[in-house]
Amino acid sequence: MIGEEDSLDGLLEAMEANPDKDLIIDLAAQAAKPLGDWIDDTDVFGLLDEMDYQVCLWHVMDDGADSVALLEQLLERYQQPELEFIVVQNLGRGSDFSRFQKSETFKKAQQREAFIIELPKLQSKLTQKIDFNNSSFWAVANNKSLMNIAERQRMKVWLRNAYEQIAFLD
Repeated sequence: MIGEEDSLDGLLEAMEANPDKDLIIDLAAQAAKPLGDWIDDTDVFGLLDEMDYQVCLWHVMDDGADSVALLEQLLERYQQPELEFIVVQNLGRGSDFSRFQKSETFKKAQQREAFIIELPKLQSKLTQKIDFNNSSFWAVANNKSLMNIAERQRMKVWLRNAYEQIAFLD
């Protein structure tokens, strides 16, 4: 359980046991404080640097003020120069990122050489179907029993567009 002092130690153990693998951690926003405390208490970024890992912090945002404030907190908290930041403007959760793009937080992200990408919007009905079926994007694109042919095709197109955004990060 996140919040217990050693609750995240297993992540480091998994990384040590599998140095040739990437580790992706997807946590709810509410986990930011206990995760941050664990990172600080354990000097996780220092340890990962010693282990020759590259740490990328992703911030997936909507077009609201809270997302900008959370990104600001992330940029302020983690000043280590070896960290990479990837900011995802999620068009499925907002369509007007102009306020963010004019903000001081955006400028700070640029100064930190953050990658700023857009996640394309997915059709609302399809998004709801995925959510209520508790399905993965891959399953929707490939499983004939979950969606009809048009929905599977829309999912494939969306995935292709999303992968194109991510591809330039390599």
